[in-house]
Amino acid sequence: MRTKPRLAIVLSRFPYPLEKGDKLRAYHQIKQLSSEFDISLLCLHEEAISMTDRQEVEALVTSLTTYRIAKWTLPFRLLYYSMIKSWPAQVTYFYSPIIWKKIQRQLDLFDPHVIYNQLPRTIPYTSSRTEPKVVDLMDAFSYGMSKRSINSNGLKKIMYRWESRALRGFESKYVPLYQGVTMISAQDKVRSPHLKMETMTTVANGVDTEHLLSNPKSRVFDIVFVGNMGYQPNIDAALYLVNQILPAYEAAYSEALTVAIAGARPSKEVHNLQSDQVTISGYVEDINDAYNMGQIFVAPIFYGMGQQNKLMEAIACDLPCVVSPEVAAPFNAKHGKELLIAKSVEDFISAIRDIKLRRIDVPLMTDTAKQRINQVHQWKQQTLPLNKLLKDQVKTKSIH
Repeated sequence: MRTKPRLAIVLSRFPYPLEKGDKLRAYHQIKQLSSEFDISLLCLHEEAISMTDRQEVEALVTSLTTYRIAKWTLPFRLLYYSMIKSWPAQVTYFYSPIIWKKIQRQLDLFDPHVIYNQLPRTIPYTSSRTEPKVVDLMDAFSYGMSKRSINSNGLKKIMYRWESRALRGFESKYVPLYQGVTMISAQDKVRSPHLKMETMTTVANGVDTEHLLSNPKSRVFDIVFVGNMGYQPNIDAALYLVNQILPAYEAAYSEALTVAIAGARPSKEVHNLQSDQVTISGYVEDINDAYNMGQIFVAPIFYGMGQQNKLMEAIACDLPCVVSPEVAAPFNAKHGKELLIAKSVEDFISAIRDIKLRRIDVPLMTDTAKQRINQVHQWKQQTLPLNKLLKDQVKTKSIH
C-alpha cells in the first residue's frame, strides 16, 4: 500500500458549514487533497461545533484537532500584539500563546512532511517551524482595507488605513519564511506589490455544480443577492442595490423591483433594508434555495477582493448575472457573452431591463456561462496547482 505524505493544515475557522468564503475554500480543498495526503487538520474556532459538522469534516482527514479562542482575552491581545508588536488586528484576533503551544505539540506528534496555512492570520502558529510550509494568502487583504479606508469616514477610515499598513508590514516580514505562497487570482497578486509576484501560485476557487441546481418555479423575486451579509463589501453591495439601483429603476421605468437578500449574519444595516420590496432571509441552509429565490443575480461589489464564489454559484443555477467589473475580472468574463457588466447605477438598471424584456438572448448567455464553469471551474481542476505545490515541498523531506 502506497504511503501518503503527511500534510498539516492550519485554519482560522472550522470549515463547515460553508457560509463563508474561506470555509468554502478550505473544505473543498481538503476534500480534493485527502486522496493524496494524510491530513492532520488543526482548526481555531469561536463558537461550539456541532457533532454533525464535526463528523462531516472528520470523514475527510486523518486527525482533527480544534482550539477554541477565548474571546475575553481579546483586549489584552490587542494591546500587546497590535499596539506594541504592530500585528494586524485580524491576526491578533485569532492568536493565542496558549493555543500556539498546543499546536506545536500536535505538529511535533504528527511530524508533517509539509504544512499548509490558510490566511495570514494563522502565520504566527507556524512561522517558526522548520518543515516545508505553504501559506494561502487568499485575497489581497491589505488592498481591500486600503479601499475601505477611502470609502469610509472618521474613526473607520483611520482603522482601515492602519490595518492596511499593518497587513503589508506583517506579510512583508513573515510571508518570505514560507516556501510556497498562493493567491486566489492574478488580480490579487498584482494588488500585492509588497510581495514577490513571481513566487506566488494562483489557486482559484471552484464550484460544486453537482449540488447547485436550477429551479425557475421558485423564483418569486426579480433580483437576488447572496453572500455573507456580515462582510462589509457585501453589506455595501446590498445598500447600493436597495438604496440606489431600486429607486433609479422605478424612476426610469415606472416599475418597482422586488429583491431577496440571502446570507448568514446580516448586519443591522442590512436588516434595516427590509420592506415590502426587499426581503432579508438571513442564513439559508440549502444554497439552492437562496439563489433560486430570484430571476436575476445582481452583484454591485466595487472593492471586494479575490474571486466571488457567489457568481459561479449563481451561474450554476442558470441565473442571468449583472455584476460590477470587480466581480467579473477574476473570471475574464465577457460582457454580453457570459454575463452583463455594469459600472454605474445607469448601467445596472439598463442591464436589468434588457434581461427582463429579453432584449438579449438570456438562455444563450446563461448556457455559455455554465459551460465555462463546467469546463474550467470545477474544484478538482482548481486544486491541481495546490496539490503540485505541496508535493513539490514534500520532495524536500523523505517520506517514512
